[in-house]
Amino acid sequence: MSKLHVLTSDGKGRYSAVVHTPVPLGNNSAGESWKAALLAGGASGSTDLVVGTGPSNILQAEKDQITAGNVLEFRISFPFESGGASLVSLNEMVDSAIVNKKAQLASQYKYFGFTVA
Repeated sequence: MSKLHVLTSDGKGRYSAVVHTPVPLGNNSAGESWKAALLAGGASGSTDLVVGTGPSNILQAEKDQITAGNVLEFRISFPFESGGASLVSLNEMVDSAIVNKKAQLASQYKYFGFTVA
């Protein structure tokens, strides 16, 4: 599974990209698995990328992992030209974006699925 799929430029040195990362294991505070909570809440389970073998395409197996809720997909944008990211700093940026996205979702879906009888 590719962690980053670079897509298009805004013409000013910033690029949009799609990031893939495994959905966290474990449960939220309501006892729901993160996979179930994120799927039910619409935060995972779909991809913007096309299945194929061309540039920025994904394989069917990768799409299957995303739609099953095992892999999270989200978009980022970043500078990559004229003083922007190097490949090393780009990898660090992506890792940081993953940490931030997972923290955001953990906060947003902390009690997702909680019910009172």
